[in-house]
Parts: sequence; C-alpha cells; structure tokens
Amino acid sequence: MQNELISLAMIAGDAIREVYERGNWEMVLKADRSPLTEADRASHAILCEGLARIAPRIPVLSEESDEIPFEIRKEWESYFLIDPLDGTREFVARIPEFAINIALISKGHPVMGLIHSPLERTTLFAEKGKGLFKVKDGVTPLPIGGTSQSVVRVLLSHTDKTEGLDPLLAKLPGHTVIRMGSSLKFRDVAEGRADFYPRLKPSMEWDTASGTILVEESGGIVCDLSGTRIEYNRQDMLNPPFFVLGKAFIEKLPDWDKRFLQI
Repeated sequence: MQNELISLAMIAGDAIREVYERGNWEMVLKADRSPLTEADRASHAILCEGLARIAPRIPVLSEESDEIPFEIRKEWESYFLIDPLDGTREFVARIPEFAINIALISKGHPVMGLIHSPLERTTLFAEKGKGLFKVKDGVTPLPIGGTSQSVVRVLLSHTDKTEGLDPLLAKLPGHTVIRMGSSLKFRDVAEGRADFYPRLKPSMEWDTASGTILVEESGGIVCDLSGTRIEYNRQDMLNPPFFVLGKAFIEKLPDWDKRFLQI
C-alpha cells in the first residue's frame, strides 16, 4: 500500500501544482469562512477515487467530505483521514507552504501517514514500527532524530500570536522562531530541521494525524498539554492544544515535561 499511497499523493500534488502555477483560480468561502479553491476540490476527488481503488473496504474522511455523523464514524476500526490541501490560506496568498496529508487511523491513532509537498514533489512517509522515509527521485530511509543546533528552533504558523505563547517560549533556553504554514511544520520536526512546534490555537484532526505518525517514527512526541497522545475519531474533531517535540529537543531538554506540561 505504501507505494500506491505515495503515487496517489504525487498525482494529486501535480493537480494542485498545475492550478497554483496557472493562477486565476476559482475560490469560495466555506461556512467557517475558510477558503476553498479548485485545487482543494481537484485533490479531494483524486484522493477519494484513488483510496477507494487502493483499499475499497476502508472508509475515507476528508476535510472536504460531507459531514459524516459520529454515529457512523464511531463504528470504524480503521479509516483514512485526509486533508487534500493543507494550507489553503498559504496557497491563496501564493506562499509556497502547503501540503497533502494522508493518514491511516486504526483504533484511535495514526499507524501510517504521509505529507506531500506539491511544489517540491517530495513526500515524507512513515508506518508504525517501520521508521521514516523520504521520497524524492527514489526512497531514502531517514535516521531517527536529527542534528540539533545549540539554539532551539521553534516553528509557529504565520499568523499565530496566541495568548500564552510568549510565557511558554520564555521557558526555553536560547531559541529562534521560524514562521511556516501548514503541516510542513510536522515534516520539518520529523526530519530534524526544527525542534519544537507548540500549537495553542485551534486545529482539526485532519491537520495533525499524518504529521503525528511522522514525528513519532522519527523518535519525537506529539501530545496535548497534559502529555497525553491525541485520540482520533472523536465526536468533536477539534484538536486540543498540543506540543510537537523533536527527538533532539527531548534529549536537549530532558526536563521538558516539568517546564511545559500542565499536570
């Protein structure tokens, strides 16, 4: 299934890239006032058709699907959770930081996932217990963790000025803040290019599932503010605030839990 999912993400990514490079795309606002472009719709259609072909017995939940009642979802032992275009706001603003998220959820947790960058044509893929792989002109296994610099590299969204961030960052030793859009923040933590991604403002399950398995297979941790792993397929799909910690960050700050967790 791994190769089929990567190939599918490539096809959907190329469709997104074509719309992005062409420009002058159609856009509407959804009920929550977030943007929806023809690139979102094209990727959604490609992914849903492809997943139905690859694994016809596994249901699919997409950000762009019609709402599926919890009474139906709660019976799912496994399902695909996807965001066909994570970072639509960046896409619209022509900031090249958007991605495709595909995760396989089993018994409430992601067990397989990928993040694909349409512009870079690069995919990061992980499966529980099998490690992390980068796909670009071939498949490259990635080492656990990454080289940590002396300065802690903190990732935040472009517009994240959430109350509570400044006191949180004050608990860090020397650090630098990098602003970045979409699930690419998870990718960079998993690859060891960044150390710490605190998210205190709202996000949805499809924003985080694929990134979670990537980070976990790289030796990192994704947890809520009490240190608990995030459960998936909840009735309310809004995530709690959470931390993404790279392996090198955990080693550098072994007392991170005492500094940050609300126990």
